[in-house]
Amino acid sequence: MADLVVLAEAEGVATLVLNRPGKLNAFGDDMREQLVAALETVAGRPEVRALVVTGAGRAFSAGGDVRHMADLKTRGAGFDQVRPLLELGRAAITRLVELPIPTIAAVNGVAAGAGLNLALA
Repeated sequence: MADLVVLAEAEGVATLVLNRPGKLNAFGDDMREQLVAALETVAGRPEVRALVVTGAGRAFSAGGDVRHMADLKTRGAGFDQVRPLLELGRAAITRLVELPIPTIAAVNGVAAGAGLNLALA
C-alpha cells in the first residue's frame, strides 16, 4: 500500500504531507484513513509542539477524488457505501481541530472542496 500521507517529525514539529501528487492530492483510496491515523499519531506524541500540513507536488489538495466517486456511482453504490468516506472526512477535520497544538496549513497550490476544509481547519 502506498503512503498516501507521510508523517515526519523534527525538533518538536510534525509535518504531515498529503502524498498523491499525480491526482493533486485528491482524497481517494485509503488516503482518508491514513490521514486520520497520522493525526492520531500526532495527538499521541506530547513532544510534538506544532503541526504543519501540506501537499506533495503542485497542490495542497483538490478535495475529493471525483473519479473515485463517479466509479462508486457507476457500481451502483448507495449512501451506505458513501457514508464511510464522509465520516472519515469529518473525523479528520474534527481530529485536527481538537489538537491542542498550533497547526499550520502550508498551502502550496490548489485547495478545493475537502482540501479547503482541511486547510481552514
